Amino acid sequence: MTLTANYKKRARTAFTFLLTGLCLALVMQTAFIPMSDPDNFWHIKNGEWIAANKTIPYSDHFSWYGMENGFKWTSHEWLYDLLSYGVFSLGAFFGAENGGFTAIRLMVAVVILAFFFLTYALVHIKTKSLTAALLIAMISARGLVPHIQPRPQIFSFCLFIVFMILMEKKKYAWGIPVIIIGTNLHGGVYPVYLALGAYYLLQNVTLKRFIIYMALFLPAVLINPYGFGIYMYTIKSMSFADTAKYINEWKPTVLFEYKPLMLCLAVLPLLLKYAKVRAKDIILLLGVYFMALKSARHMALFYIISLPAVSPYICETFAIYNAAMRNDQKAEKFVKAVNNLKTVLVKAAGKVWLPVCAVSAAACLLLFFVLAAGHIEPQ
Repeated sequence: MTLTANYKKRARTAFTFLLTGLCLALVMQTAFIPMSDPDNFWHIKNGEWIAANKTIPYSDHFSWYGMENGFKWTSHEWLYDLLSYGVFSLGAFFGAENGGFTAIRLMVAVVILAFFFLTYALVHIKTKSLTAALLIAMISARGLVPHIQPRPQIFSFCLFIVFMILMEKKKYAWGIPVIIIGTNLHGGVYPVYLALGAYYLLQNVTLKRFIIYMALFLPAVLINPYGFGIYMYTIKSMSFADTAKYINEWKPTVLFEYKPLMLCLAVLPLLLKYAKVRAKDIILLLGVYFMALKSARHMALFYIISLPAVSPYICETFAIYNAAMRNDQKAEKFVKAVNNLKTVLVKAAGKVWLPVCAVSAAACLLLFFVLAAGHIEPQ
């Protein structure tokens, strides 16, 4: 085996261990996030009602006032509620004390881990760079920490990425079932699918095909128990003035609470000035920034949509920078020294990382299950 082939093999080994370590850290992170969102209990209880009655609720059945007056109710997250109740029941059946909530924690961990890999796949498709894919997936997953709760939005995070991957691969028709599933899991976010669909179609297909696909995407939203009512529910929710006044997650974003975002906003303009940015990407970024600043709950869209969108420009900027470095003799010596250090570290990694990672993995998983089961309360 040549030195180059051996180096590449060790580099792949080191990269695999690094990816494994990050994934374990991400799973561990969910064990330390308090699952205190009161909506969790609401979702489980509504899912129980749906399973017991074998129907979707169309009126308020949880308050005496609503039942007496026959108030209509749109259970726009009914599919997630049913799934949440199923996971809770399964955990309660097989688990010990708090088995149901442990199962919910595990569900959240699996979904967030899936988000990490899906983001990695999306950025790799866009840039063909393992480093960029890993870095952006890591930043995106870290940025979502304030939004990680047992709520339907965590599934929407993953489905947004799946939808973008399908659009990147130009499998537009496959976006239709994603929209249908996403609307029934989390009915209030269908505008995101439509906006992403329009963004990709406008830059990849003719006007005629754009009209055809959008004419398919729009009715896909209607495939839900409430039909057109899901449109009206979202419009009414967004236009209700008191929502942003009394509900914290709907209030305008306080930027200093989102340090990763502030860092990205500071660095991205410096990087993008070296690359030619398309007008459609600028419109997309401005739209996401507006939503993120308008409401704290929409901050997640920045990490899910904006970072993958700018990843090709970041790679292009670094390519320009590296080309300039190669033309500078002092810079060339520095780059050579860094590469030599990287070679030494990779060789060492092949010898010592395997046992270290194996022990760390076992310890992390054990600690996660202990914490998730509620035997140890994290400080």
